[in-house]
Amino acid sequence: MLQNFLLLIAALLSWAIYSERSRIVRRNGKRLPRLPGTLPLAGYGLWFLRPRYQLLDWFAEVQPKLGLETYELSIPTLPPAVIINDPTNLEYVLKNNELFVKGKFFRSNSWDLFANGILNSDGELWRIQRKAGLRFFSNSNLQYFIDDVLPPLLEQMNARLDVAAKENAVIDLQKVLLELTTRLMGKIAYDMEISPDLPFSQAFDYASAITADRFTNPLWRVGELFSGFKFRASIQEVKSFGLNIVNSAVRRRSKADPAATTGSESSNIILVDSLLDHISSPDVVADAAVNFLSAGRDTTAQSLTWTIYSLLRHPEWYNELLNSIQEAFPSHVRGAALPLSFETVSGQHALPYAQAVFAEALRLNPAVPLELKETTTATILPDGTSLPAGAVVIWISYGLARSAEIWGSDAARFNPNRWLEKQLDGTAIVVTRSAFENPVFNAGPRMCIGKRMAEVLALKVLAQLVWEWDIEEVRGLGEIGGRRVMAESLTAPMQGGLPVKVHRAKSLGKS
Repeated sequence: MLQNFLLLIAALLSWAIYSERSRIVRRNGKRLPRLPGTLPLAGYGLWFLRPRYQLLDWFAEVQPKLGLETYELSIPTLPPAVIINDPTNLEYVLKNNELFVKGKFFRSNSWDLFANGILNSDGELWRIQRKAGLRFFSNSNLQYFIDDVLPPLLEQMNARLDVAAKENAVIDLQKVLLELTTRLMGKIAYDMEISPDLPFSQAFDYASAITADRFTNPLWRVGELFSGFKFRASIQEVKSFGLNIVNSAVRRRSKADPAATTGSESSNIILVDSLLDHISSPDVVADAAVNFLSAGRDTTAQSLTWTIYSLLRHPEWYNELLNSIQEAFPSHVRGAALPLSFETVSGQHALPYAQAVFAEALRLNPAVPLELKETTTATILPDGTSLPAGAVVIWISYGLARSAEIWGSDAARFNPNRWLEKQLDGTAIVVTRSAFENPVFNAGPRMCIGKRMAEVLALKVLAQLVWEWDIEEVRGLGEIGGRRVMAESLTAPMQGGLPVKVHRAKSLGKS
């Protein structure tokens, strides 16, 4: 018995040593530097067992030491992997869409949740879903969303806030914003009433947290021995909801005038119709529908939550934003509805301070804090790093946002001024940064197709919310170390939400 045990230990050690050596990545014949705290054999695997926010905090802490260097990331359950910090390397990765793909590692870990959807696809399956999505995100559709669909939903949001204000009750602003974006996506993308209180929403959030754990926890298979039943039930709920979207659309289309579902340029295109026009398999359309719903509702609501939170923690910018809105609409008293049409919020320099605030909050709290690609063949990064086929390339947008080499010595500070350029007449215009320095919407061929919608929607909601409401954060509830942190997820929800009290806004200059 003892002999067999020793043989097992020897075999495990031999496998660990072999696995460790097989994951070594080199540059100019020399092994890449490794992250601080890397352990023998276990590599960095044990560090990834920590809560996600602690892992992101650690990357933010060591970012000044990393600079633009490429580092080897050694984890026993991970293929050969590197973390890149140089925008030049990231540009090479994101522009070469056939060389760097989602890959086997990503697809296998996220297959249960995303299956054949656009977030989990490569090649022709990705291209056909992107084509359908681009048709949906047309300029005429965006105008329809903002000017016709969104206003009554904002009235519903205000009604909910009014109730909280009258009762002086604490309300979770993240939940309010998620309800807004969920209902919006339901109407414009699927012609359905979708509520965040549906079983689907809770099931998706749970499945997303478990899926995210697979990417950072080397022992996730052990954990799923205990969470597996609930996870499988959640996945089944998500799949059933996706098929319900498809079946509902098929029934509607069968009863409608054929001309109403062909997606002519003059009509308002429904996303699920565009998907059905391009994809023959109902199961794939269902996967795509769930993927687009997640991308459309979750990330925008979360980004708006982090933006409001940033303003609450930086009241000087809250006041600056209010003053800039007053200058843009001098005849409107604070608290009254603003004439925020698609035309007024969609221009490159529309409401520049609101744009700058949103861009800065999104920079520091990216909707997808950590992303990765996998090589299809061996290649060499611009800095000389040699990557074998099947290697994983990781970039941590949360860490890149805190890189002094990219953003200057105040990289970690909330400073919307970095997005503004003052003009001789005292006005400000919005400046842009390379998407490879600030990859919050991805870049290259896989640039987020919903980027413009997210920005225009966020601009209108942000301006209206701060103009019509006084918002006070309720400190202590859900905080960790005096701050809000990201929850376990594939995206960036605020753990515990954003508890606030709201009251109808007073005119500027009045207390």
